[in-house]
Amino acid sequence: MTRHISLGLMAILCASCGYSAQFRVPEGIKTIAVDLFQNRTMYREVEFEFTNALRREVSAKTPLKIAKAEDADAVISGEIIGYRRYLLRETRADRPTEYRIVVTVKYQVKNVKTGAIVAENSGLKRGADYQLLRGQVERQAREEAIRELARNVVQDAFNRWE
Repeated sequence: MTRHISLGLMAILCASCGYSAQFRVPEGIKTIAVDLFQNRTMYREVEFEFTNALRREVSAKTPLKIAKAEDADAVISGEIIGYRRYLLRETRADRPTEYRIVVTVKYQVKNVKTGAIVAENSGLKRGADYQLLRGQVERQAREEAIRELARNVVQDAFNRWE
């Protein structure tokens, strides 16, 4: 019980001292465009799902406002370069029971004002598992992998951007 109270007090103190979980960006950069990522895989719609997840993550975790490319101070763009489904487990009768979905992206963030590439990564990947025996489906794992990948792109990009 005392631990919960201590954690609560710590959260209040951090909030009152101006601490923020958001990433910092260079002065003068207020808006960012998130271009539709290109899909280099044979899986349809994954580019829309990832781009939307990335926009939500940028809005939630950074002080930047999402803007159209022509109005933005910076642009993040890239490609979905991998989407793989791996068999993890099967029954003794060779029936699949568990799979892992792994999604891989390549991205870059460009400062429109200077033309400089301020962050890039050519192979960031995240995965999620699903178990058929528990009634889980590939769509659930795909959504989880995409959400986690969007979080990681924001962390990776904004940690590099000084």
